[in-house]
Amino acid sequence: MRKRGTRSLTQSQANKVRGQQYLGCDKCGDDVLVGQDVGVVICDWCVQGMVPPPVQPVVKPKSDKPRGWHFKKYFEHDGVVYSHGEVVTDSKVIAELKKENKPEKKVVRKTKTKTAKKRGRKHARSTT
Repeated sequence: MRKRGTRSLTQSQANKVRGQQYLGCDKCGDDVLVGQDVGVVICDWCVQGMVPPPVQPVVKPKSDKPRGWHFKKYFEHDGVVYSHGEVVTDSKVIAELKKENKPEKKVVRKTKTKTAKKRGRKHARSTT
């Protein structure tokens, strides 16, 4: 049996067989893979050049107050008094908040101290 001669296809012939179509970019001329119904194309690099870069979000500076300060009923920071996150300026209200905020004295419980057991002769330490 005689072998059939095969030859390799060029890139454009292979694309036609596969049903792929390449068009040149309208701006720079690079080949871009497109569908069958496309007439004009612009490559991704040219599109990136036309669009401005994305805006970077503004990072807020970190607060010097501790976490959860706005939940506290009374919080004083740098001489300013806050109640539930809002500034309090009335001196009578500040006095009431300070009174309510005073920590109660902790009650210290007296614990019984363990008495040392007297050791008998059997368990006495030797002094030799």
